[in-house]
Amino acid sequence: MINPLYFTDEYVAEFRNILSGASQFSKPFPHFCLPDFLTSRKFIADLRSELQTVHFDRKENDLYSLDQTTDLANFNAVEFPIDLFKTDVLHWLRNVSNVDLNSEVAITSSKYNYTDLLLPHDDQCEGRKFAFTLYLTPDWKETDGGQLLLYDCDDNNNPISVGKIMNPMENMLIIFEVSPRSWHMVTE
Repeated sequence: MINPLYFTDEYVAEFRNILSGASQFSKPFPHFCLPDFLTSRKFIADLRSELQTVHFDRKENDLYSLDQTTDLANFNAVEFPIDLFKTDVLHWLRNVSNVDLNSEVAITSSKYNYTDLLLPHDDQCEGRKFAFTLYLTPDWKETDGGQLLLYDCDDNNNPISVGKIMNPMENMLIIFEVSPRSWHMVTE
């Protein structure tokens, strides 16, 4: 179900090149933008439909405002097609990154409504090596907001300016290496 393009030797070499810091996609920190990540449009549509039946909690504080589910990794696989991330995507990421990842995959779904945002943060949690987002929003427009901003950092790992802007696109997976420099935000 993962696009075969992302299994090619050329792509694996590029992925590892980015992680090593030797690519334009190594800045401001190693990140990967994978359009058409999944080959099944039906899976994307089914996943979007299934998420419409899941309970979202409203979360608001000085860092964020958004609606978010609990950890979807605990959902019944018959009712929710999350196994793809716990199996195929995890195995794929282990292979392309050449990183020995543990089997714990934390997965939530977030909805950003008008004026919602997620201010700069670095996603560092114990044991987390990569963070990812699979975009499910069809027909995204810049006026919708929700762009992912990646920050350049100073020598003390403090965010200083926007280094890259990434626009959401349906069926695009964004992955980045989590580190003290992985500062990013989701725009209003």
